[in-house]
Amino acid sequence: MNERAVWIGLALLLALPAAAQVPADTAGGRPPVGFGRILWGEAVSDTLPARLPLLHVTDLLSRQPRTFTYAFRLLGWPEGWSPDGLPPHLIGLRLDGRPFEDPVTGRPSYELLPLFFLNPIRRGTPVDGAPETVHTELRPYGAPRPLTELRYRTGGDGLQSIMALHVQNRRLALGGRPGLLQLLFGYGGHAMQGTYPGSRLRRGRQVLTRLRYQQRDWALELMNLHHRAQVGAHGGVLPHPGGTFETIYEPFGATVRYPAARRQTIRNDLTLTLRTRTGLSAAPLTASIYWTAQTFRYRNPELDTLTARTNRYGFLLEQPLGGIIWWLEGRWDRLRRLDAWPDTSIAGQGRTQLRLLAADTLHWRFWRLALQGQVFRQDGRFGLDGVLALTRTRGRLRTGLHLSLHHPEAPRVFRTGWGGLLQPCADCRGGRIVRVRLGVQHEADPFTWRLEGFATRLEAVPDLYAVGAGDTVLVQVLPRPLVQGGLTFGLGWRRTVRRGFYAEGHVTTFRTHNPGASTGHRRQAGALPEWLVQVRLGARLLLFQELDTDVYLLGRYWTPFRSRQLHAPTGLLALPEPDARRLGPSGTLDLYVEAGLRTAKLFLVWENLTSGTALQPGALLVPVYPLPARRLRFGVYWPIWD
Repeated sequence: MNERAVWIGLALLLALPAAAQVPADTAGGRPPVGFGRILWGEAVSDTLPARLPLLHVTDLLSRQPRTFTYAFRLLGWPEGWSPDGLPPHLIGLRLDGRPFEDPVTGRPSYELLPLFFLNPIRRGTPVDGAPETVHTELRPYGAPRPLTELRYRTGGDGLQSIMALHVQNRRLALGGRPGLLQLLFGYGGHAMQGTYPGSRLRRGRQVLTRLRYQQRDWALELMNLHHRAQVGAHGGVLPHPGGTFETIYEPFGATVRYPAARRQTIRNDLTLTLRTRTGLSAAPLTASIYWTAQTFRYRNPELDTLTARTNRYGFLLEQPLGGIIWWLEGRWDRLRRLDAWPDTSIAGQGRTQLRLLAADTLHWRFWRLALQGQVFRQDGRFGLDGVLALTRTRGRLRTGLHLSLHHPEAPRVFRTGWGGLLQPCADCRGGRIVRVRLGVQHEADPFTWRLEGFATRLEAVPDLYAVGAGDTVLVQVLPRPLVQGGLTFGLGWRRTVRRGFYAEGHVTTFRTHNPGASTGHRRQAGALPEWLVQVRLGARLLLFQELDTDVYLLGRYWTPFRSRQLHAPTGLLALPEPDARRLGPSGTLDLYVEAGLRTAKLFLVWENLTSGTALQPGALLVPVYPLPARRLRFGVYWPIWD
């Protein structure tokens, strides 16, 4: 779809008459069903992403304790988020309840999310085999007046990004009964050059359309989300000839491996959702069917061109009944293109998965017990997952215990390979993950503190291990279980104050308890720093009687580690070789200015202030992809009513 057609469509919606507008929460004087889903997990932030100075959704996730982010800080690049030290490709991602990971690589497709059209991001409760899931949902946009939203970003490295949306809710009777019709159209256009050759994001486009009709006892919604982008996939920055390793931080005259390499993704998600009152519960039944079609292509004139085309068909049923939330999900994945696999028998292969979930929450005095159980069938086998979360709240003191068992699904490329650049493990299953977390939290103004310990046991969970420079990786399963754990302590002072100074921060330690069990265990142990510190210092001010301003410094520090390296052909993160260079100790310091002017929001971000100076030559979280140094970004969010 070209840009001219997109803007014509937006103009037509803007031209619709407003005379038929009615409040979204009334239809003939009766409240409609509504369209909010059951909220899984805990909110990462209580603010809409559109009102935050985000480049990626991982910017927000990285501020959470017990987590580490393998970041590039480049628009369209495949960042990885690791809670409790888990491999980043195992984390689940959901949009409106349906899976939103790459059907081929299994990697969460954070960069494809329509970020600024979403409700606040949530994390936690998995509704799939993932040990942890990030839950996102499109905003309902139920306001009674026509709304146009603009979210614009610009800045260093050639950043240009705009997301625009228009929505109207109109009265429309059907069968003699009053109802509401919602018309929604959204568009996103993104581009970024990057500091180094081969980093450019080109033709990043997102188009969202939603048609929704509701009456008192039922609602029907048709949604389509289209995404296409082509992004650089170079193999890392090379030191200057005759120079030291630190010369990779000097962008002038820099060279990269495979500067002409590209990754291209074209994806379309079509969903039909029905919500209706069944009489079995006060809450409506939600039934969705969806179709996801994706083309993923890696082009490298010096290596190969690999293409995978996939179709995914699925359904979701969600119904609270008898105080228990029931969730039934099924999906079928099918390959349509063979360029990436020399074995022609893979053509047309399908993968099916079926899950039945039940979740309940019990309360007694100061205690709260949340239980969840899943029965699943995947890869021809049956299994059981479960989660137990027990919390006790007495006054300002809260203690909690979390236990869970998960059987993740191995990504398709782990079983099939990716050309000659990813060597598969045909017999590998998803393995088993056991997690334990124990914490205590206390709030006593102006101070809050939190102490939390966590442990994870991964048994027969396959992972990627780099071979040589990283163009080729192989899938392996460790001969013995991997046991990891850690401790995090957080402290806040005046965190929620409306005016004045405030501060908050946390320190996390990551440990592998059996690194000597094998070479693979040692490589896993080097993927995370032993210590990670994050501190935020700021002040909330009222300037000129109207400009509500939040100015803060966000600093991060990490101890030496080997990290994970990017496998550019797939976008996955692999474990480097045992003798790989250790990175750090290092850190970043960013300055944020967020200013609210009536309903609009302005942003100014100065990233990585100390890099490229006498104090610090540079910083990187993924070898050898330096983070942009002293880059300035500006953004604005502007809602326009009527």
